[in-house]
Amino acid sequence: MRLSFFKLPKAKAFNYKPLYYNPQKDAENISFVSNENNETDQMKARLKTEMNDKWAIGRHKGSQARGFLNSRNLLIYLAIALLLLYFIFG
Repeated sequence: MRLSFFKLPKAKAFNYKPLYYNPQKDAENISFVSNENNETDQMKARLKTEMNDKWAIGRHKGSQARGFLNSRNLLIYLAIALLLLYFIFG
């Protein structure tokens, strides 16, 4: 026998009984959900391509050099080098 200071309620069982089952309506719901999933997949794919296109504006993958010595970085490095030389020898 267990000794307890508090009375704890016992767990109640879940007993769900549907009111009715209509197989025809269930089949319609399944087809509606599958059509809705196809539409959402198409919409997701379209949005993904649109986002990639919008984010790619200004990016020219073939003409822009990637890496350490692209034109903008080269100008920045030259400016820093000239400033360092000016402060060291000036």
